[in-house]
Amino acid sequence: MTDGVGPAADSPLGTLLRSRRLDLGATLAQASAATRVRVANLAAIEDGEFDRLPAFVYARGYVRTYSRYLGLDPDEMVLMLPVPPAHARRSLALDGSQPNARLTLTTPVAVALAVALLAGAFGYYAWRQIESVNPGSTSPAAARALAVPSTTPLPSPSPIRHAIVVGVRVTDTVWLNVIVDGKAQYSDSGHVFQPGAEVSFQGFDIKITSGKGAATFITIDDRPIGAMGNGVVTREYKASP
Repeated sequence: MTDGVGPAADSPLGTLLRSRRLDLGATLAQASAATRVRVANLAAIEDGEFDRLPAFVYARGYVRTYSRYLGLDPDEMVLMLPVPPAHARRSLALDGSQPNARLTLTTPVAVALAVALLAGAFGYYAWRQIESVNPGSTSPAAARALAVPSTTPLPSPSPIRHAIVVGVRVTDTVWLNVIVDGKAQYSDSGHVFQPGAEVSFQGFDIKITSGKGAATFITIDDRPIGAMGNGVVTREYKASP
């Protein structure tokens, strides 16, 4: 990680952000303190190495917050972000060909198959025995129905939750108190923001209290939600599965 030496390789966005920061005479530590984005994450954006971020979904919120701090247009900067990587990557052989698909049996599946085979064999044996005593009295399907035990379906996996980015913009002098995933962001006394201030928070459960709800505007993952309400308002924003 550098603090202002060397351009970001193959990243026009990172080069532009670093150049602007240096023009302002700010260090990464100063930018981090003002934006509440970690130094390591700002450095990753300037270096164009977005795989160093906790998750690519944070890139848009980080770039917007950093752009506003540097006096740049957040929308234009977000458009310069690279295409996010696919959630699943295919592994390629050295010659570029696709690897052969192989069937992998996990322990639960192997056990289930073994039980099914044994039950089928037992059912067939029982049918043969019945047929030998009383031919034609019982069909193979009926014998298998009697012999094969019922199975209990496996429980469905729990849904995966993804963090959300909540943006806050105030149009008046506003006191805010923010709690992200149970942790206060401005101690117990909150923080007073001046008109035009914008901040963003990432997490799974974000609780915001505003002293002037009508002057506090919210976005979730860059989607406008609108003003929080009238007077002192508390709203809680949770990530969906």
